[in-house]
Amino acid sequence: METSLRTPSISDDTDQAATPTEHPVYYSVEEFIVLKVENVLYRILKSVLTGQSDFFKDLFSPQFSSVLIKDNKEGSSNTFPIVLEQVSPIDFDRLLSLIITGSLELNRPVSASWGSEQWISTLYLADRWQMPAVKKLALFFFRSQAEPHVQIKLGKDFDDKSLIRSGLIDICSREEPITETEAMDIGIELAFKCVAIREKLWEMTLKESLHCSSSKVAYTEIAGRYAPEYVKKAFSPGILKVV
Repeated sequence: METSLRTPSISDDTDQAATPTEHPVYYSVEEFIVLKVENVLYRILKSVLTGQSDFFKDLFSPQFSSVLIKDNKEGSSNTFPIVLEQVSPIDFDRLLSLIITGSLELNRPVSASWGSEQWISTLYLADRWQMPAVKKLALFFFRSQAEPHVQIKLGKDFDDKSLIRSGLIDICSREEPITETEAMDIGIELAFKCVAIREKLWEMTLKESLHCSSSKVAYTEIAGRYAPEYVKKAFSPGILKVV
């Protein structure tokens, strides 16, 4: 017995000459935009930016674009690019590489060559253009790489108390004293409080060592136990917000 194989999705009476219609979901009408950073032109999908940035979402929204984008021409071609001020091509390249390569999830691989400098530049752009997912990722990797005083300085800039607290704990927990550069970066008031906490921790270390006849107690051991608590007590929310 013969079996007839047919494709059920194709109708026999399909009119091949009929005018095709656009699929309501899978027919993309996304626009490309042209941006200028210094003397470099970029042509990317508008959704690359609007999908991550509230700033660009507002810029290209109907209620704002008619006012902010002159004659609806800006961004349409190399002749009429949207000019992005106060950003360098290398910083913009870094930002786009995170967005376009899909690296915004913490479990996705990110360039192993990136250091605190790259994350700092990305952090500033993410903050300026209101990109919460990018900012979260940048803070995550920056915190694990940056020196304590840099963490504190950036924490002040972005009003991130957890970043400030993390840097303060690191400074108070290590054996090395605070340097002049660090004191200038974090501010004299914070530096003096860190010195006071460190003195207290050194006193505790000495007392523990005197009571422990078998071996010398390390400062880092005592600091690891008590520094977080002392930092929490010594630095009020008001101090942590100082810029």
